[in-house]
Amino acid sequence: MSKTAKGIALVVILAFAIGGATASSEVFEKGNLVLKAGGKVKPKKLPKKKRKPVKLKVRGAIDTKDGTTPPIARKVVVDFDKNGGIYAKGKKKCKPRKLIDRRTKAAKKACKKSLIGKGKTEAIVDFPNQDPFVAKGPLLAFLGKKKGRAQTIIFHVFANVPAPTAFVVPVKIKKKAPGRKFGLRTITKVPTISGGNGRLTKFKLKLNKQWRHKGKKRRFTTARCKNGRFVARAKVNFQGAPNVKGGLVRKCKKK
Repeated sequence: MSKTAKGIALVVILAFAIGGATASSEVFEKGNLVLKAGGKVKPKKLPKKKRKPVKLKVRGAIDTKDGTTPPIARKVVVDFDKNGGIYAKGKKKCKPRKLIDRRTKAAKKACKKSLIGKGKTEAIVDFPNQDPFVAKGPLLAFLGKKKGRAQTIIFHVFANVPAPTAFVVPVKIKKKAPGRKFGLRTITKVPTISGGNGRLTKFKLKLNKQWRHKGKKRRFTTARCKNGRFVARAKVNFQGAPNVKGGLVRKCKKK
């Protein structure tokens, strides 16, 4: 069974934008809703002008102050400044259809040369007249083909929710955002998942896979430290709850 679950993608991209520069977590609150994102980049010292391949670890969580089930996310818009970038040349691209109905091991085998990262996800499934339960699943990130001028990442998660289900999620990354200081923009529209009974609550992801292109080591994520800081902004729309907006400035070290 295969379903599109863009809720997984929105939190991954959100944390990539607002949490990738630090090991600590940033917390955004609005009403009863609490959104957390964090992570870190290696190496810590970066060139001033030319972006360098970096390892990126990210994590995120959606929670509530009173412990109730979080609302459904509908849309997220994320912009981050021109210090961050992506690189896709020389890496084999995966097609989403190759991942449909596949368990984690089979998905990894189908697009092994396209793998750029992996991690874990956790969700709460709350069906009517049943006790809520936690569903966990491994997360794989593959490099996809371009759609127009947008680069794509394909996320694959296999979880029991409660039936064994493969989630295949293509996400577009555009290399243009409004404002002089911003570079990449990601817009994710989130459909209803499992009839509105499933909510993603936690995830963690490492984007660290390396390949060679034109005699040099490459990674999907790149970064520089032009002015000693990273700047990002994000907005998440929720169903039946206030929208959450966040801005972030983090220091970086010039090499």
